[in-house]
Amino acid sequence: MVLQNLMNINWSKTKEMAIVTKGAGSPFDDLSFSDNIVEQVHSFKLLGVTTDDDLKWSTHVNTILF
Repeated sequence: MVLQNLMNINWSKTKEMAIVTKGAGSPFDDLSFSDNIVEQVHSFKLLGVTTDDDLKWSTHVNTILF
């Protein structure tokens, strides 16, 4: 897919993460563009920092320590 600014989306690197209260589940339907469904994740690493959907540091700290 080519956007108006002529940038291509790398679908293998595009992720969706909903930040919700505990036990609420995913409040969103699958996100898709041009027949490409965006993968839903509970955590991801960006610029060396692992972020969780509950905004706690445990996953990041465990990644560094182990």
